[in-house]
Amino acid sequence: MRESRPRLPTPKRKEIILRSAHAVFTEKGLNGTTTKELARAAGISEALLFRHFPTKEALYSAVQKSCCEQEDKGPWGRILDLEPSTSSLVFLVYHFFCRMALSERHREPGAGKSMPRMILQSLAGDGGFARHCHERGAAKLVAKMEECLKAAAAAGDAVEMPVKRHLQCWFSQHLAGMLAFNSLHDPPIVNYGVSRQRLGEQAVWYALRGLGLKDEAIKRYYNPKALSLLAG
Repeated sequence: MRESRPRLPTPKRKEIILRSAHAVFTEKGLNGTTTKELARAAGISEALLFRHFPTKEALYSAVQKSCCEQEDKGPWGRILDLEPSTSSLVFLVYHFFCRMALSERHREPGAGKSMPRMILQSLAGDGGFARHCHERGAAKLVAKMEECLKAAAAAGDAVEMPVKRHLQCWFSQHLAGMLAFNSLHDPPIVNYGVSRQRLGEQAVWYALRGLGLKDEAIKRYYNPKALSLLAG
């Protein structure tokens, strides 16, 4: 007689479905994924899958929400609480490039790659998820960066540029985003001829220069090893 498996509580079952769906959607996208594949990945029947998520689109939306919640648990809340200053600006830019765009987690399978991959899929589709991510996260970080850049200029650490401050900050964020997309594959799409660590350090210098920070200010506040320890 076949032994039946114990029934899992609904929250636990949903957690398993979401975790397995992460990997499937990340690899194949919404349109390239079937409900049969999603059920198989979760180790359940399609009928049970539909009890928790009535449609594939509903599950996809739940996965997207889960991605955003995971990002919210990161260090960004602490960074948004920093006092606007030159050192805070350097710390924020460092995080953009070395802790987000070029993080080693992008080399790992699973959820680490889900956010940038799903943003790319959204950009190729209706753009809704990508827009939501920018409004929920990137826009707040860019606004904080702009505050810090204004404080740096007031402290004499940055020169005035012909480019509007908020655009300077958005351009830096966009560069970090493109580096993240490029780093999704191994080897990366573009071979920059330097190590991942060195690429991050160079990108931070480039962004800080583009934001108008003076060389002496960058040298004063930008210490990759110290920032790495501080970031944890």
